[in-house]
Amino acid sequence: HRVDSTTRRLLEGRVFSFSAAGTPCRFDNSSTTRGTCIFPCRCTDGCDQVTGQCLDGGQCSDGHPSGYKWSGPACQIGNIALYKNASQSPSARSDKFLASKAVDGNIDPWSGCALQDDIPGDIIWWNLDFGGSYKLSRVIIYNGNTECNASYFGWRCRFRCHKCPTCDSITGKCPSTCQDNRWGVGCMLSSDCYYDDDKGNNYMGRESRGYHSHGGTRTCIPWIHQTHYPDSSFPDGSRSAANNYCRTVDVGSRPWCYYNSNSNWAYCRVNHCQCEDGHFGVFCDGTCHCSSGSCDKTTGHCPGGCATGWSGDSCQIDERRLSAFTLSVGNSSDMNDHTQCASHNGAVAAGATVNESCTATGRYLSIRVNGEDDTITLCEMVVIGHRYI
Repeated sequence: HRVDSTTRRLLEGRVFSFSAAGTPCRFDNSSTTRGTCIFPCRCTDGCDQVTGQCLDGGQCSDGHPSGYKWSGPACQIGNIALYKNASQSPSARSDKFLASKAVDGNIDPWSGCALQDDIPGDIIWWNLDFGGSYKLSRVIIYNGNTECNASYFGWRCRFRCHKCPTCDSITGKCPSTCQDNRWGVGCMLSSDCYYDDDKGNNYMGRESRGYHSHGGTRTCIPWIHQTHYPDSSFPDGSRSAANNYCRTVDVGSRPWCYYNSNSNWAYCRVNHCQCEDGHFGVFCDGTCHCSSGSCDKTTGHCPGGCATGWSGDSCQIDERRLSAFTLSVGNSSDMNDHTQCASHNGAVAAGATVNESCTATGRYLSIRVNGEDDTITLCEMVVIGHRYI
């Protein structure tokens, strides 16, 4: 349909008409064309059949993803990408990463993302067909969001902070001291255990009792009184920070402490333990990123290979990123005929959101990067605009 300039101005925020002829028509919320009608009603309580304005003080309806509410005098300006036809090349790594996942309204960082297979040397692209001519103003790209809910952290937010109301969503670090016999990342480690080697040289738990060979418990005295041990002897960084907790210092074969002056000492009941599934390393602060199962508790190596988006010997290289890209718009399905409307230099880190101005009119929107080892990880593409008539 083609309408006069008055109707077009209204679409852009000044005037509006739901009918190509400027006369009343019938329409419903599920159709973009019904008789002479060419726009859906996007009001909460119905709208005028000619102007599209909301009736009885109604408001524009919510859009998707959440937060992208329809706007404008007739509520026609919003996310025009939702559920539109998408394609990509190379093809998806699996059905979990189809091109359509980028326009499904799901901005979850760990699922619902479009991701291509890794074919070195190929030009990587993702294309969207609006099904008609649209006027675009802005493109928002979600490249994943690494924030977890309170009390959870790590990959896929599957690890919970122990005895710590809130912790860093990435590192698991607690803002305050661990409680109830816990230590380490997210206060996940037990003070009854050391995790690094047969001696526990890096143990920083809070056990403060030695057990004498003749029986009986001995309360440890503060290391600050043991002046012959330099601060560098303690994994905590100082004798003061070590307090009166058991530590593997100098001659010890496992954590121990003094319980009387500088001569009487005893080993502590601290055992050599393994990290919980999903963690590895000296302090169990490494997170496994395996395609299946858990990783080696010491090295982080994944027997079955890395999960999609991760690489390296211990699968710690994060590939969930968007490389430098260009955005183009056109009326042809051939992207070579599109006109560039925006570009972004440099890789976009996982967890970042890109907001680019893209003032253009057309049926197709494409995004592409050039070169080897580049990726397009699109957890959601939000395109702000309206139908062009």
